[in-house]
Amino acid sequence: MALQLPRGLYRVDFALLDVSTSQPGTPILSTRPRRVAMTYQADTFDIEGGDVQLEQGENNERYELEFETAGLEIAFMGALIGSTPATTGTGATLVTRLTKNLNANQRSYGRLRAQQRDKSGGHTTYIFPRVAASSEPTITANQGEYATPTMALVAYAATVAQTGPPVFAVGDLYTIEEAATYAALA
Repeated sequence: MALQLPRGLYRVDFALLDVSTSQPGTPILSTRPRRVAMTYQADTFDIEGGDVQLEQGENNERYELEFETAGLEIAFMGALIGSTPATTGTGATLVTRLTKNLNANQRSYGRLRAQQRDKSGGHTTYIFPRVAASSEPTITANQGEYATPTMALVAYAATVAQTGPPVFAVGDLYTIEEAATYAALA
């Protein structure tokens, strides 16, 4: 396969994990993603004894993600924050509302996939098996500009094996797939 040269973020989706089986459900697509920033984090420790370092290690390995979208994608944001949008009315009175109730709506875990097209006609997909929002949306709505909500997310290692595709074992933190030809997330 040729060298992958990603051209930019193309699609992102989030599939809620089933509470009883931890398998991903139907993906909710974000069609206007602007940016996904991925930063590796871990807690380190040192064990010392008698002026000698006996052991050094890491635990709580995770990725801190920042997702920004162009415009308000209510269904996608609802999945991330644990709330289901409600649509009422018809025609000119049609309204979709996303309400966050701090007592009832808890942030759920899901599988996140972020896809980039590449220069040679293929794609690269970053897949995190267990992701949860770590904050509520930060929405910038300036005069003369489109709203660009930003969400902070945290990707953790899988706690239950997922049958896929792709298959994830317990402890898997992410998968990066490179494909020779482009196929959109479905």
